[in-house]
Amino acid sequence: MGGFLKLPVILVLVYGCIQIFGQVHEANRCIWNDECSDDGKPCFSNTMPQPLIDPEGIYLLSQLCPKLVVSPTPPTCCSTAMLRRMAGFTVRFAQQNLRRCPSCMENIMNHFCQITCSPNQSQFVNVTLSDATGSDVLVNGTEVFLTNEYAEGIHTSCKDVLYPGVNDIKVIDLMCPGYSDETCNPQIWFNALYLTSITPYTVAYNFVDSSQTFTNGIQPLSDTPFRCQDSTFGDPACSCEDCPAVCVEEYVPEPTNEPFEIGEVDGWILILSVIFFVFLSVLLVLILCIAFCKRRRSDSNEVRDANCCDSCSKLFNDTLSGVFEKWGRLVAKHPFIVLLISLVVVIACSCGIYYTEIVTDPIELWSSSSAQTRKDQIEFQETFGSESRTEQLFITPRVNGKEIYDSFRNGPLEFNALFDLSIFEEILNLQNEISQLPVSYTYPNGTKIEITLKDVCVQPGAPYSQECFINSVLQHWQNSFEKMNTTVILGGRKADYHDHFLFCTTSPLSPESFMGLPCGSNLGIPAFPYTTLGGYKNDNGVDVYNSAEAFIFTLFLREEVDNDVLSGMTFAWEEAFIEFMHKYSSDLIRVSYYATSTLEEEIKRESEADTVTIAISYCAVFVYIVLALGQYNKCSRILVDSKVLLGLSGIIIILLSILSAAGIYGYVGVKTSLIALEVVPFIILAVGADNMFILVKDYQLDVRRSGETREEQIGRTIGRVGPSIFMCGLSESFAFFVGAYIRIEGIHTFALYAGLAVLFDFILQMSAFVAVLSIDAWRQDAGRMEPCCCCTCNRESTSNELGYFQLFMKKIYAPLIVNKWVRPIIVIVFVAATCISVYLTTMLTVVLDRADVLDDDSYATAFVRDYQAYGQIGPPVYFVVAGDYDYSNELAQNMICGGTNCSDNSLHQQLSAAGRDPENSLIAFPPNSWLDDYFDWIGPNFGSCCKLKEAGGDFCSTADPAYLGCTTNCIPASTDAWQRPIGQTFNTYLPNFLGTLTGQYCTKGGATSYGSAIAFNDDGSIKATYFSSFHAKLSTGLDDIESLKIVLQICEDIEKEIRKNIDVGDNFRVFPYSDSYVFYEQFLDIVDEAKIILPAILVPVFVVTLLLMSFDFISSIIVIVNVAMVVVNTMGVMYLLDIYFNAISLVNLMMATGISVEFISHIVRTFRLSTLPTRKQRAEFSLATTGSSILSGVALTNLPGIIVLNFASSKVFRDYYFQMFLAITIIGTLHGLMFLPALLTYLGPPLNRAEAEAEASKSNGNVQRIHMTKMDPETHFGYDNKELYFQNHPG
Repeated sequence: MGGFLKLPVILVLVYGCIQIFGQVHEANRCIWNDECSDDGKPCFSNTMPQPLIDPEGIYLLSQLCPKLVVSPTPPTCCSTAMLRRMAGFTVRFAQQNLRRCPSCMENIMNHFCQITCSPNQSQFVNVTLSDATGSDVLVNGTEVFLTNEYAEGIHTSCKDVLYPGVNDIKVIDLMCPGYSDETCNPQIWFNALYLTSITPYTVAYNFVDSSQTFTNGIQPLSDTPFRCQDSTFGDPACSCEDCPAVCVEEYVPEPTNEPFEIGEVDGWILILSVIFFVFLSVLLVLILCIAFCKRRRSDSNEVRDANCCDSCSKLFNDTLSGVFEKWGRLVAKHPFIVLLISLVVVIACSCGIYYTEIVTDPIELWSSSSAQTRKDQIEFQETFGSESRTEQLFITPRVNGKEIYDSFRNGPLEFNALFDLSIFEEILNLQNEISQLPVSYTYPNGTKIEITLKDVCVQPGAPYSQECFINSVLQHWQNSFEKMNTTVILGGRKADYHDHFLFCTTSPLSPESFMGLPCGSNLGIPAFPYTTLGGYKNDNGVDVYNSAEAFIFTLFLREEVDNDVLSGMTFAWEEAFIEFMHKYSSDLIRVSYYATSTLEEEIKRESEADTVTIAISYCAVFVYIVLALGQYNKCSRILVDSKVLLGLSGIIIILLSILSAAGIYGYVGVKTSLIALEVVPFIILAVGADNMFILVKDYQLDVRRSGETREEQIGRTIGRVGPSIFMCGLSESFAFFVGAYIRIEGIHTFALYAGLAVLFDFILQMSAFVAVLSIDAWRQDAGRMEPCCCCTCNRESTSNELGYFQLFMKKIYAPLIVNKWVRPIIVIVFVAATCISVYLTTMLTVVLDRADVLDDDSYATAFVRDYQAYGQIGPPVYFVVAGDYDYSNELAQNMICGGTNCSDNSLHQQLSAAGRDPENSLIAFPPNSWLDDYFDWIGPNFGSCCKLKEAGGDFCSTADPAYLGCTTNCIPASTDAWQRPIGQTFNTYLPNFLGTLTGQYCTKGGATSYGSAIAFNDDGSIKATYFSSFHAKLSTGLDDIESLKIVLQICEDIEKEIRKNIDVGDNFRVFPYSDSYVFYEQFLDIVDEAKIILPAILVPVFVVTLLLMSFDFISSIIVIVNVAMVVVNTMGVMYLLDIYFNAISLVNLMMATGISVEFISHIVRTFRLSTLPTRKQRAEFSLATTGSSILSGVALTNLPGIIVLNFASSKVFRDYYFQMFLAITIIGTLHGLMFLPALLTYLGPPLNRAEAEAEASKSNGNVQRIHMTKMDPETHFGYDNKELYFQNHPG
């Protein structure tokens, strides 16, 4: 390689040689005609061409140089020996690597034939270096004259030919050491040809213009080369992969998320606008009808009787209330027995927590076990083995700067501060510390040992070498600081590590640089710049590696699913590695790092860190409940009328309901998740607190009847509010159970736990809490103070006066909401907001970004930022072909391979088209292809790697010292140069191909690139195989999702095309695999899942409401409409707050459904059972009574706990819990206390006349018909102290 640099074309030297040898340059004259040394150097012979009469020579000439066979004994300037050497050495590389493109191959072969054998050889070849050996003159060096057009034509025909064994590598990269395919121009390429052609003499090329003439008889080579799209002597043209001019159409991704338009207008805006204006028209008509009907009723004295439906409804309500009243009276009479039974049941259920398993693995948590990518992952790992675990570092300098270095080849270049030798030394020291990091490991039998990286790392050279595979820029110097300090002097100029770096990053597959230092690792594994360098620029299509701003350092650890000991060691070492890196510091470099277990461990750590935040949140809620439940009318009775113990008991009961549900699932083996443990308590707290407030406030405002005991009063209270609590609890519980339909573990477990916890909460509140309420009522009646019940105060009766908050609701707020001018505005505003929310929902971003699940101060967050700033490439992607497929059949091969004769729609052709357009396909490079390399390895030509010791004999391995003596091809040479291995031949030699290492004599060995790419059945047939590439840089979760969509579509198209052309079995599949797909598949389906599950959750709400409201369809529809609006409005707010739609937000939306039932159903039921004559009065009454309990019981209970979440360290808590919980609470409150009452004034269910007659009967002492328009609003169903609510009622 150094010789190449010492071969300047100096015409003075050339003309000197002419004088020395007296060379004659004319047609029909040679420069040599035979070899005359053991190493194959030709003898100078400026004579006429000689006829080739040797049969072997004629055969070789016909195979190598068919253009020169012009007669049975063609005149040539070469001998049989020279043709033999040409076949065995000169064209070996070309035939192995360029035969996939016939026109390129033909051009190269013809070029070497012209130089070696052409009868007009002396016209374009001139001897420049020679040695005299006796009477012979040995040719050591030559100069070849050729036109620029000729050189450009051959170069163009070959420059795009792929090297399938390595991604992003073309054959021209191998032929131009130190240059990339973009910078390897024809002049550089031709002058480097002798490096791969292994000629015994040097060749220097003199490129001249076609119009230039010479006086000494020189006529440069000027044939018209074949273009890559041309067929050659009946051979096909090059394929699209190797010749862009052949491509009919390039990869065009199918458009995703096309905008929904009607004409040229946004479809959603148009539809929602029409709906809104139709609604306004209907509302206007409704208001006019109501006004007209009121005027008619005021002139009418018609008396209406209760109908059958009213009577049945009253009977059902009375029966249900009676059951709850009896139950409440029973519990109040025996509180201690009830508490004891409740405690026993709770303890028995809660003990199951011991068996509860918490899922923390993000894959298990956020991917469905039935997801296709999950199945694909299992199939891939079972077929090809587990992927190695990766630990990765991004290394940047602490001090930025620039350095101008005068490079050997390229002159002055600017290097970043990263390339200072002191930083290289610092990185090497870090690598050594990591490699020698001691870790203690204990075997299952208790034996303790100390392990290091070599015990758990991937060792490609095993069993011959225990060196770990560490991918970093240091591999260019084999991790030797001594080699980094190496300098050489060439031609009076100095070259150092900068030049070695430039050479090896440009030509990573080169064995060594011009400095004589290897480019690869000690294991011979190349270090590709896109995996070791970060943040480098691209200048007009050329990567500028010296502009890199970061070094990427990757460790690979072994992982074997069935090897528990190895897994234990690997986890122990990985944990120690993270701890070591956490403590690592340097004055020179900044290091960000990431391990395979990082995401899971960080999620666990953040959840544990926010435990204190959650505890403070609960404490804030407890303080509020304690203060809000009490009655504070007199200072002397503050400790008597307070509800500290009752509030504390209620909180404990809520927590016990959660523990009981968790215990039940622990017994039956249902796993839980952190999201269930974090979200379910807030749901149960909201539901439980609302029930507590409704129970306690109803009891407080009730007046004990004459002769009525405390237990009977409590029973009567439970009879009034119990059915409403039961309806809400049952609706919520069934709704959550329906949500468990989604099989994503995080959502599934949340729904199961929430559903059962709501049931337990209802049961315990109707038993244990009512028992505690009875005890507290006894304490309050006895004048005993909290917390020491031994101390007594005055025993005067507790005041039943309304508090300030309730007076505000009755006197100001409720009348304002139902005002005839205010309520239509409220309805219009809320409907408009819902229409806008529907539109905003269509624009929600569906993703869960990596940064969203990590703390801002997490070490993983720093790594993600560095990857986004400096990363050059994405994760590896494997395109798997599995199932019954006959690879030994030529037609089947055509649908897989990518070279000549392969189908234009083959697997590799389609993937290569995608790889050529990474911006759209997110596939960085065309994938490698073992099938194409296998064809080249076994090809029936002189350059074939597959040799036999003799015809029909044993296989001759390239590792065998006698390999060069093996001349028999596995497939005999024939006139069909493109003959492939088929049938038994294919299966026979495939294992040999996979066992051949790439080396000097065979550049197509399969062991290096494809050792694990093929899995075999027991009979030797192929079970499955993969073709691998890399994704383009995937900076965000949206990129990950888009990449999955694209590869799924590509694989679907490939499989469809194969099935159309080949008869394959039902088990045949083409699928993509990358370790991140299993996590991101959820985002492909989650919108469709949500479209099913969110409406489905409303079904049990509707059914339960319908049943428990005596088949009142109007009330049931109002409930689900309002609940749906809360969910839709929450989604609209999500867009405004830039909260993404994902599994976490879907859980919160399911929670919103449950909580909104609390805001809606209680008020609707109070309205339904009210006996006030007009809808406006019933709505006002419901809002003033039940609305106040809901505001204090749900909204204000949630707020203290929610606000605390804003101080959590986790971004998930702040965005998905604090913001969404706050939005749900505010939106639910607004709907329940503003929109719902206004809506009820227009569309609320009609008055139940049976209830009204019964109420009137109680008031007047007899049953009478009621004049519905004259009913006295001062008397009303539901409370004996009605006047407290309706004194001075404005009417």
